[in-house]
Amino acid sequence: MKKRIKALFQKNPGLKLKSKNIAKRLNIRDEHEYHKLKSFLHQLVAEDFLAKSGKRFYLNAAPTGKIIGNLMLVEGARYGFVTPQNFKMRDIFIPERFLHTAFDGDVVECILLEHKKGKNLEGQITKVVERKREEIVGTLHKSNSFFFVIADEEIIHRHIYISANKLKGAKDGDKVVVQNIRWEDPKQNPEGEITEVLGKSGTYDVEIAAIAREFGIEYRFPTKVLKEANKISEEIPKEELKKRIDLRKETIFTIDPEDAKDFDDAVSIKTLDNGNYYLGVHIADVSHYVQPGSQIFKEALKRGTSTYLVGKVIPMLPEKLSNNICSLVPNKDRLAYSVFVELTPRMKIVRAEIKKSVINSCRRFTYDEVQEIIENRKGEYFEEINTLNTI
Repeated sequence: MKKRIKALFQKNPGLKLKSKNIAKRLNIRDEHEYHKLKSFLHQLVAEDFLAKSGKRFYLNAAPTGKIIGNLMLVEGARYGFVTPQNFKMRDIFIPERFLHTAFDGDVVECILLEHKKGKNLEGQITKVVERKREEIVGTLHKSNSFFFVIADEEIIHRHIYISANKLKGAKDGDKVVVQNIRWEDPKQNPEGEITEVLGKSGTYDVEIAAIAREFGIEYRFPTKVLKEANKISEEIPKEELKKRIDLRKETIFTIDPEDAKDFDDAVSIKTLDNGNYYLGVHIADVSHYVQPGSQIFKEALKRGTSTYLVGKVIPMLPEKLSNNICSLVPNKDRLAYSVFVELTPRMKIVRAEIKKSVINSCRRFTYDEVQEIIENRKGEYFEEINTLNTI
Protein backbone atom coordinates (compact mmCIF):
# COMPACT_ATOMS: atom_id res chain seq x y z
CA MET A 1 0.00 0.00 0.00
CA LYS A 2 2.84 2.37 0.80
CA LYS A 3 4.20 2.04 -2.75
CA ARG A 4 0.73 2.73 -4.19
CA ILE A 5 0.44 5.92 -2.10
CA LYS A 6 3.87 7.11 -3.25
CA ALA A 7 3.04 6.33 -6.88
CA LEU A 8 -0.22 8.31 -6.64
CA PHE A 9 1.55 11.47 -5.49
CA GLN A 10 4.52 11.07 -7.82
CA LYS A 11 2.16 10.90 -10.82
CA ASN A 12 0.12 13.83 -9.48
CA PRO A 13 2.62 16.15 -7.76
CA GLY A 14 0.15 19.03 -7.51
CA LEU A 15 -2.53 17.12 -5.59
CA LYS A 16 -3.55 18.07 -2.07
CA LEU A 17 -5.88 15.37 -0.75
CA LYS A 18 -7.57 14.37 2.47
CA SER A 19 -7.13 10.78 3.60
CA LYS A 20 -10.71 9.90 2.55
CA ASN A 21 -10.07 11.22 -0.97
CA ILE A 22 -6.86 9.20 -1.16
CA ALA A 23 -8.79 6.09 -0.09
CA LYS A 24 -11.30 6.63 -2.91
CA ARG A 25 -8.54 7.04 -5.51
CA LEU A 26 -6.85 3.85 -4.28
CA ASN A 27 -10.20 2.03 -4.10
CA ILE A 28 -9.87 1.35 -0.37
CA ARG A 29 -13.23 0.63 1.27
CA ASP A 30 -12.42 -1.70 4.16
CA GLU A 31 -12.20 0.08 7.54
CA HIS A 32 -9.12 -1.88 8.57
CA GLU A 33 -7.36 -1.01 5.30
CA TYR A 34 -8.33 2.63 5.74
CA HIS A 35 -6.61 2.74 9.15
CA LYS A 36 -3.50 1.24 7.57
CA LEU A 37 -3.66 3.92 4.88
CA LYS A 38 -3.71 6.70 7.50
CA SER A 39 -0.79 5.10 9.31
CA PHE A 40 1.25 4.97 6.08
CA LEU A 41 0.39 8.59 5.30
CA HIS A 42 1.80 9.74 8.64
CA GLN A 43 4.89 7.59 8.10
CA LEU A 44 5.49 9.28 4.75
CA VAL A 45 5.15 12.69 6.40
CA ALA A 46 7.72 11.67 9.02
CA GLU A 47 10.03 10.53 6.21
CA ASP A 48 9.59 13.89 4.44
CA PHE A 49 8.12 12.25 1.34
CA LEU A 50 4.77 13.92 2.04
CA ALA A 51 3.90 17.20 3.73
CA LYS A 52 0.64 18.08 5.46
CA SER A 53 -1.44 21.24 5.53
CA GLY A 54 -4.45 20.93 7.80
CA LYS A 55 -6.04 17.60 6.85
CA ARG A 56 -4.61 17.55 3.31
CA PHE A 57 -1.53 15.60 2.23
CA TYR A 58 0.70 16.57 -0.67
CA LEU A 59 4.04 15.65 -2.21
CA ASN A 60 6.96 17.25 -0.40
CA ALA A 61 9.13 18.08 -3.36
CA ALA A 62 12.65 18.03 -1.92
CA PRO A 63 14.89 20.67 -3.44
CA THR A 64 17.05 19.42 -6.26
CA GLY A 65 19.47 22.36 -6.06
CA LYS A 66 22.02 23.36 -3.47
CA ILE A 67 20.89 23.79 0.12
CA ILE A 68 22.42 26.32 2.50
CA GLY A 69 22.37 25.49 6.20
CA ASN A 70 24.20 25.33 9.53
CA LEU A 71 26.27 22.26 10.37
CA MET A 72 26.14 20.61 13.78
CA LEU A 73 28.70 17.86 14.37
CA VAL A 74 28.05 15.06 16.87
CA GLU A 75 29.75 11.94 18.19
CA GLY A 76 33.23 13.46 17.93
CA ALA A 77 32.55 14.58 14.33
CA ARG A 78 31.73 11.04 13.18
CA TYR A 79 28.72 12.59 11.47
CA GLY A 80 26.62 15.71 11.51
CA PHE A 81 23.34 17.37 10.60
CA VAL A 82 22.68 20.41 8.44
CA THR A 83 19.71 22.58 9.38
CA PRO A 84 18.54 24.19 6.12
CA GLN A 85 18.12 27.96 6.02
CA ASN A 86 16.38 28.25 2.67
CA PHE A 87 13.93 25.33 2.75
CA LYS A 88 11.26 24.21 5.20
CA MET A 89 12.50 20.68 5.70
CA ARG A 90 13.99 18.42 8.32
CA ASP A 91 17.68 18.33 9.21
CA ILE A 92 19.90 16.61 6.67
CA PHE A 93 22.11 13.77 7.87
CA ILE A 94 25.75 14.12 6.76
CA PRO A 95 27.96 11.02 7.17
CA GLU A 96 31.62 11.52 8.08
CA ARG A 97 32.89 10.87 4.56
CA PHE A 98 30.78 13.74 3.19
CA LEU A 99 31.67 16.43 5.77
CA HIS A 100 34.13 17.98 3.30
CA THR A 101 36.19 20.75 5.01
CA ALA A 102 33.51 21.96 7.42
CA PHE A 103 33.85 22.57 11.14
CA ASP A 104 31.02 22.48 13.64
CA GLY A 105 28.81 25.57 13.36
CA ASP A 106 29.90 26.54 9.84
CA VAL A 107 27.37 27.68 7.27
CA VAL A 108 27.65 25.15 4.47
CA GLU A 109 26.29 24.30 1.04
CA CYS A 110 25.12 20.74 0.51
CA ILE A 111 23.24 18.58 -1.95
CA LEU A 112 20.84 15.72 -1.25
CA LEU A 113 21.85 12.19 -2.11
CA GLU A 114 19.46 10.01 -4.09
CA HIS A 115 18.74 7.61 -1.28
CA LYS A 116 17.61 8.12 2.28
CA LYS A 117 18.92 6.63 5.45
CA GLY A 118 16.23 5.76 7.95
CA LYS A 119 13.91 8.70 8.41
CA ASN A 120 16.50 11.36 7.66
CA LEU A 121 17.40 12.98 4.40
CA GLU A 122 21.03 12.28 3.61
CA GLY A 123 23.34 14.79 2.02
CA GLN A 124 26.85 15.76 1.08
CA ILE A 125 28.59 19.04 1.88
CA THR A 126 30.04 20.63 -1.25
CA LYS A 127 31.26 23.97 0.07
CA VAL A 128 31.84 26.01 3.22
CA VAL A 129 29.96 29.28 2.81
CA GLU A 130 30.99 30.94 6.08
CA ARG A 131 33.17 29.89 9.00
CA LYS A 132 31.68 30.15 12.47
CA ARG A 133 35.09 30.84 14.01
CA GLU A 134 37.55 33.48 12.92
CA GLU A 135 40.04 32.13 15.43
CA ILE A 136 40.72 28.90 17.27
CA VAL A 137 42.47 28.59 20.65
CA GLY A 138 44.63 25.55 21.29
CA THR A 139 48.02 24.12 22.25
CA LEU A 140 50.99 24.07 19.89
CA HIS A 141 52.75 20.73 19.36
CA LYS A 142 55.81 19.74 17.37
CA SER A 143 56.21 16.44 15.56
CA ASN A 144 59.51 15.86 13.79
CA SER A 145 59.81 18.79 11.38
CA PHE A 146 56.29 20.25 11.49
CA PHE A 147 54.05 22.06 13.96
CA PHE A 148 50.33 21.66 14.60
CA VAL A 149 47.72 23.00 17.00
CA ILE A 150 45.20 20.84 18.88
CA ALA A 151 42.13 22.97 19.59
CA ASP A 152 40.77 23.32 23.12
CA GLU A 153 37.28 22.68 21.75
CA GLU A 154 36.99 18.92 21.31
CA ILE A 155 34.45 19.39 18.52
CA ILE A 156 37.24 20.85 16.32
CA HIS A 157 38.06 17.46 14.89
CA ARG A 158 41.20 18.16 12.85
CA HIS A 159 44.62 19.40 13.88
CA ILE A 160 45.70 22.69 12.34
CA TYR A 161 49.10 22.71 10.66
CA ILE A 162 51.35 25.74 11.25
CA SER A 163 54.27 26.62 8.98
CA ALA A 164 57.55 27.38 10.72
CA ASN A 165 57.37 30.99 9.51
CA LYS A 166 53.86 31.44 10.99
CA LEU A 167 54.70 30.59 14.63
CA LYS A 168 55.10 34.18 15.91
CA GLY A 169 57.67 32.97 18.41
CA ALA A 170 55.44 30.24 19.90
CA LYS A 171 57.09 27.13 21.28
CA ASP A 172 55.99 23.54 21.76
CA GLY A 173 53.44 23.44 24.60
CA ASP A 174 52.34 27.06 24.34
CA LYS A 175 48.68 28.06 24.37
CA VAL A 176 48.08 30.03 21.17
CA VAL A 177 45.44 31.77 19.06
CA VAL A 178 45.23 30.65 15.42
CA GLN A 179 43.68 32.78 12.69
CA ASN A 180 43.61 32.95 8.88
CA ILE A 181 42.61 29.28 8.78
CA ARG A 182 42.54 27.71 5.32
CA TRP A 183 41.13 24.26 4.57
CA GLU A 184 40.35 23.40 0.97
CA ASP A 185 41.14 19.69 0.67
CA PRO A 186 39.36 17.26 3.06
CA LYS A 187 42.20 14.77 2.53
CA GLN A 188 44.65 17.21 4.12
CA ASN A 189 44.61 19.07 7.42
CA PRO A 190 43.67 22.73 7.70
CA GLU A 191 46.46 25.31 7.88
CA GLY A 192 46.65 28.54 9.83
CA GLU A 193 48.94 31.06 11.44
CA ILE A 194 49.52 31.95 15.06
CA THR A 195 48.51 35.55 15.79
CA GLU A 196 48.87 35.55 19.57
CA VAL A 197 50.82 33.55 22.15
CA LEU A 198 48.90 33.37 25.43
CA GLY A 199 51.63 31.59 27.40
CA LYS A 200 52.51 28.15 28.66
CA SER A 201 49.57 25.75 28.46
CA GLY A 202 48.30 24.55 31.85
CA THR A 203 49.14 27.65 33.86
CA TYR A 204 46.19 29.33 35.59
CA ASP A 205 46.25 32.77 33.97
CA VAL A 206 46.85 31.30 30.52
CA GLU A 207 43.95 28.84 30.81
CA ILE A 208 41.64 31.65 31.97
CA ALA A 209 42.73 33.74 28.99
CA ALA A 210 42.13 30.76 26.70
CA ILE A 211 38.61 30.22 28.05
CA ALA A 212 37.86 33.90 27.55
CA ARG A 213 39.09 33.83 23.94
CA GLU A 214 37.21 30.62 23.20
CA PHE A 215 33.90 32.20 24.22
CA GLY A 216 34.62 35.58 22.67
CA ILE A 217 35.08 37.37 26.01
CA GLU A 218 37.42 40.36 25.89
CA TYR A 219 39.77 40.02 28.86
CA ARG A 220 41.95 43.01 28.00
CA PHE A 221 40.78 46.57 27.58
CA PRO A 222 41.74 48.55 24.46
CA THR A 223 44.39 51.22 25.04
CA LYS A 224 41.95 54.04 24.22
CA VAL A 225 39.57 52.79 26.94
CA LEU A 226 42.34 52.60 29.55
CA LYS A 227 43.58 56.08 28.63
CA GLU A 228 40.10 57.50 29.07
CA ALA A 229 39.70 55.75 32.43
CA ASN A 230 43.05 57.04 33.67
CA LYS A 231 41.92 60.63 33.04
CA ILE A 232 39.00 60.26 35.50
CA SER A 233 39.79 61.87 38.84
CA GLU A 234 38.88 60.20 42.11
CA GLU A 235 38.20 63.60 43.62
CA ILE A 236 34.54 64.62 43.41
CA PRO A 237 34.01 68.19 42.07
CA LYS A 238 32.35 70.61 44.51
CA GLU A 239 29.74 71.45 41.86
CA GLU A 240 28.66 67.81 41.81
CA LEU A 241 28.45 67.61 45.61
CA LYS A 242 26.01 70.54 45.61
CA LYS A 243 23.60 68.53 43.42
CA ARG A 244 23.39 65.61 45.87
CA ILE A 245 22.24 64.85 49.39
CA ASP A 246 25.21 64.44 51.69
CA LEU A 247 25.11 61.12 53.58
CA ARG A 248 28.79 60.95 54.47
CA LYS A 249 28.10 61.19 58.21
CA GLU A 250 25.43 58.47 58.13
CA THR A 251 26.08 54.90 59.28
CA ILE A 252 26.35 53.08 55.95
CA PHE A 253 28.19 49.82 55.32
CA THR A 254 28.62 47.09 52.69
CA ILE A 255 28.04 43.34 53.08
CA ASP A 256 29.71 41.12 50.45
CA PRO A 257 31.48 37.78 50.00
CA GLU A 258 34.95 37.58 51.49
CA ASP A 259 36.64 37.49 48.07
CA ALA A 260 34.64 40.39 46.59
CA LYS A 261 36.73 43.06 44.90
CA ASP A 262 34.09 45.58 43.93
CA PHE A 263 31.39 46.82 46.28
CA ASP A 264 28.48 48.18 44.29
CA ASP A 265 25.83 48.54 47.00
CA ALA A 266 25.63 49.50 50.66
CA VAL A 267 22.85 49.67 53.27
CA SER A 268 21.70 51.86 56.14
CA ILE A 269 18.83 51.64 58.63
CA LYS A 270 17.23 54.01 61.12
CA THR A 271 14.28 53.83 63.49
CA LEU A 272 12.15 56.96 63.14
CA ASP A 273 10.39 58.82 65.96
CA ASN A 274 7.05 57.31 64.84
CA GLY A 275 8.46 53.78 65.27
CA ASN A 276 8.81 53.12 61.55
CA TYR A 277 11.99 51.91 59.89
CA TYR A 278 13.86 54.04 57.33
CA LEU A 279 15.81 51.68 55.07
CA GLY A 280 18.45 52.97 52.68
CA VAL A 281 20.00 51.03 49.81
CA HIS A 282 22.88 52.91 48.21
CA ILE A 283 24.01 51.87 44.74
CA ALA A 284 27.24 53.08 43.16
CA ASP A 285 26.51 55.77 40.55
CA VAL A 286 28.45 54.31 37.64
CA SER A 287 26.47 56.37 35.13
CA HIS A 288 28.16 59.56 36.36
CA TYR A 289 31.51 58.28 35.08
CA VAL A 290 30.40 56.18 32.09
CA GLN A 291 28.85 58.71 29.75
CA PRO A 292 27.01 57.66 26.54
CA GLY A 293 29.29 57.89 23.52
CA SER A 294 32.51 57.62 25.51
CA GLN A 295 35.06 54.87 24.82
CA ILE A 296 34.33 53.34 28.24
CA PHE A 297 30.60 53.33 27.47
CA LYS A 298 31.10 51.66 24.08
CA GLU A 299 33.32 48.97 25.60
CA ALA A 300 30.85 48.36 28.45
CA LEU A 301 28.01 48.09 25.94
CA LYS A 302 29.98 45.48 24.01
CA ARG A 303 30.78 43.44 27.13
CA GLY A 304 27.34 43.75 28.69
CA THR A 305 28.38 42.39 32.08
CA SER A 306 31.31 41.30 34.20
CA THR A 307 32.20 37.64 33.68
CA TYR A 308 32.93 35.47 36.72
CA LEU A 309 35.26 32.51 36.20
CA VAL A 310 36.81 30.26 38.83
CA GLY A 311 38.96 32.57 40.95
CA LYS A 312 38.89 35.31 38.34
CA VAL A 313 36.65 38.19 37.28
CA ILE A 314 36.78 39.77 33.84
CA PRO A 315 35.22 43.16 34.59
CA MET A 316 32.85 45.14 32.40
CA LEU A 317 34.68 48.35 33.32
CA PRO A 318 38.41 49.08 33.70
CA GLU A 319 39.68 48.28 37.19
CA LYS A 320 40.21 51.95 38.06
CA LEU A 321 36.43 52.26 37.93
CA SER A 322 35.17 48.80 38.89
CA ASN A 323 37.52 48.27 41.85
CA ASN A 324 38.08 51.86 42.92
CA ILE A 325 36.13 54.96 41.86
CA CYS A 326 32.82 53.10 41.35
CA SER A 327 33.37 50.78 44.30
CA LEU A 328 31.91 51.73 47.71
CA VAL A 329 35.14 51.05 49.58
CA PRO A 330 35.35 52.10 53.25
CA ASN A 331 36.36 55.62 54.26
CA LYS A 332 36.18 57.04 50.74
CA ASP A 333 33.67 59.56 49.38
CA ARG A 334 31.64 57.89 46.65
CA LEU A 335 28.78 58.96 44.40
CA ALA A 336 25.63 56.86 44.65
CA TYR A 337 21.94 56.54 43.94
CA SER A 338 20.16 56.10 47.25
CA VAL A 339 16.81 54.32 47.49
CA PHE A 340 14.94 55.14 50.69
CA VAL A 341 11.94 53.16 51.94
CA GLU A 342 9.89 53.90 55.06
CA LEU A 343 8.40 50.72 56.52
CA THR A 344 5.99 50.13 59.37
CA PRO A 345 6.86 47.47 61.98
CA ARG A 346 4.43 45.23 60.05
CA MET A 347 6.51 45.84 56.89
CA LYS A 348 3.97 48.00 55.09
CA ILE A 349 5.59 50.52 52.73
CA VAL A 350 4.66 54.06 53.70
CA ARG A 351 6.76 55.90 51.15
CA ALA A 352 9.76 55.43 48.88
CA GLU A 353 12.10 57.80 47.05
CA ILE A 354 15.30 57.76 45.01
CA LYS A 355 17.93 60.48 45.32
CA LYS A 356 21.41 61.18 44.02
CA SER A 357 23.79 61.12 46.95
CA VAL A 358 27.38 61.12 48.16
CA ILE A 359 28.24 58.52 50.81
CA ASN A 360 31.23 57.34 52.79
CA SER A 361 31.02 53.68 53.83
CA CYS A 362 32.17 53.21 57.40
CA ARG A 363 32.72 49.44 57.25
CA ARG A 364 33.18 46.60 54.79
CA PHE A 365 31.53 43.46 56.23
CA THR A 366 31.69 39.91 54.93
CA TYR A 367 28.70 37.58 55.13
CA ASP A 368 30.48 35.48 57.76
CA GLU A 369 31.20 38.51 59.94
CA VAL A 370 27.58 39.63 59.84
CA GLN A 371 26.35 36.12 60.61
CA GLU A 372 28.64 35.94 63.64
CA ILE A 373 27.38 39.31 64.93
CA ILE A 374 23.75 38.15 64.55
CA GLU A 375 24.39 34.85 66.33
CA ASN A 376 26.51 36.31 69.16
CA ARG A 377 24.29 39.38 69.47
CA LYS A 378 27.27 41.70 69.75
CA GLY A 379 29.84 43.39 67.56
CA GLU A 380 30.27 46.49 65.43
CA TYR A 381 26.98 48.11 64.41
CA PHE A 382 25.02 45.33 66.09
CA GLU A 383 21.85 47.41 66.43
CA GLU A 384 21.76 48.24 62.72
CA ILE A 385 22.61 44.71 61.64
CA ASN A 386 20.08 43.17 63.98
CA THR A 387 17.37 45.55 62.73
CA LEU A 388 18.21 44.70 59.11
CA ASN A 389 18.02 41.01 59.98
CA THR A 390 14.61 41.56 61.59
CA ILE A 391 13.33 43.32 58.50
